[in-house]
Amino acid sequence: MFNTNLVHNIINLLGLILGVLLTVDWTGLGMSDTTAAKVAAGVLLLSNLIKVTMNLTRDGAAGILKPQPPVAANDSKPAAETRAAA
Repeated sequence: MFNTNLVHNIINLLGLILGVLLTVDWTGLGMSDTTAAKVAAGVLLLSNLIKVTMNLTRDGAAGILKPQPPVAANDSKPAAETRAAA
């Protein structure tokens, strides 16, 4: 099955990188401040469209509104129990 969570995380990482790049002076790359803002807005719009499309494809329109299932509990033993067993 296609791992949509991985794609979401990659897109979030790209958004983080874009945010870092926005703090840099883009004029050194030959872009005006207006062009840099348009590039950033386009990337953010595209990433959100990709995420919404993935959610709609995976869960359907009704799936977007339903509650998220609970996360499975961590079954690993506490560190104290691991040390005591050693």
